[in-house]
Amino acid sequence: SMFISCGNYTPSLSQAEKYATIESTKKYIENTIWTYTEPNDLWLRLEFKDGVVYSYNSYPSKGEWGKGRRHSYKLSEERYSDTGKKYIAVSLYDIEDGSFSYITLSPESGMANYYRALIQMEPRDYVWD
Repeated sequence: SMFISCGNYTPSLSQAEKYATIESTKKYIENTIWTYTEPNDLWLRLEFKDGVVYSYNSYPSKGEWGKGRRHSYKLSEERYSDTGKKYIAVSLYDIEDGSFSYITLSPESGMANYYRALIQMEPRDYVWD
């Protein structure tokens, strides 16, 4: 017979739970990569590393992400105007030219929405073959 100890087992948080508050988002977003790779569209990649966000965009036919841009970022708690539900917003500030963009972390799906729900980014990397 086999004995499995559950003494050290810690249930893993769902994607949505990780990004439910500013505190947990700070803890879990570091060293994550988010991508959007829908066919026939501009692909996007965000990498959170050492307190900086590296952003990349590319067309599928290029076969590589190319040179990324660097952004500082700030987390804030916001509410949807239609439902009043809370979500975490990530404001991105381009380090070179100061331009601004943002993503929202959906409390339902744990997905990152670039400019609201227009572009849903998944918490995974994409590597060309």
